[in-house]
Amino acid sequence: MNRLLALSCLGLCALAWAAPPDLLTCERALAFGGENAPSGRCSVRVVAAPGQPKGVHTLEVRFRLDRHQKNDWIDAAYRPAPPLDLSASRTQRLWIRAEQPSDWLHIKLCDPDNPGTNRAALEVALTHAGKPLPVGEWLALDLELPEEPARRDGIDSFGFYIPSANEAIPLERDLVFYLGLFPFDLPPRPPWPPAGGSGAVRTRPVFT
Repeated sequence: MNRLLALSCLGLCALAWAAPPDLLTCERALAFGGENAPSGRCSVRVVAAPGQPKGVHTLEVRFRLDRHQKNDWIDAAYRPAPPLDLSASRTQRLWIRAEQPSDWLHIKLCDPDNPGTNRAALEVALTHAGKPLPVGEWLALDLELPEEPARRDGIDSFGFYIPSANEAIPLERDLVFYLGLFPFDLPPRPPWPPAGGSGAVRTRPVFT
């Protein structure tokens, strides 16, 4: 009886300490793109994660702000198709490493079922305990989405951005963030030959 009780307690403890699902997977990271904006630009690429074991990868997001400008921002984003269903877990984990002190990088997730003009399920500056992100340190940020599953089951826009109007953001230098920790997996490719086909390529002469 005592052994069963102990095993039950261990099981409950394991559930209590289970980590939330990772928000940024390899498949999602590979779908991101940067942009050129009037105030600057952003580039993205999947790279080996600095300070992590061999085989662990991350999304490198590199911003460069040329000037401060009101009503402008620089995005790294993608639009999932079909939309992401995050209804299974309200809390999503984001691994992040900043290469400069920062409290001005924002994350934004949108679901059409949310109120407001941009339908944001989550839009918040990424900080650590309310303070700027430290330099060169991997952090696990647990992000809370809306309680109602319907407001997080159709995420059709997922992005990170910096607001160009923020004069605390340095100009004319690369601002680098590493987002997510994951093994590298190529996205699935459609089967070849297609179902019902032989795979043979038919040709015909141009001249007869």
